[in-house]
Amino acid sequence: GSYDFINVAIKNEYYLSKMYTPEGVAYFLGYPLPLLFLFGLNIAAGLSGILLALFHPKISWKLLLLSGTANTLLIFITVTFMDRLRIIGLTMTGTDMLVCAATFALALYYSHLENAE
Repeated sequence: GSYDFINVAIKNEYYLSKMYTPEGVAYFLGYPLPLLFLFGLNIAAGLSGILLALFHPKISWKLLLLSGTANTLLIFITVTFMDRLRIIGLTMTGTDMLVCAATFALALYYSHLENAE
């Protein structure tokens, strides 16, 4: 996640070429700034939410919800408008969707901790 984000943000063509086809490399090299923002928000909020859960689990759910929402928007936009399934593939898209679902599950879990008191 975070390493992928950094390499997409800095347009590391070498890294991307090890992970994707030439069309996939072009896809990420041309990633629009608003989508890069969603990608970064997803990563930053997700990592922050997990770390915050160690100290304040009752409030970390808000960051996890933000992360899941950013990821959902990112997946929806890229699948709908950027031909993600064809370029990146169903396996990677499915993996991202599972991570998104797990993020929402954690958000739900931690929100119940907040409501338990």
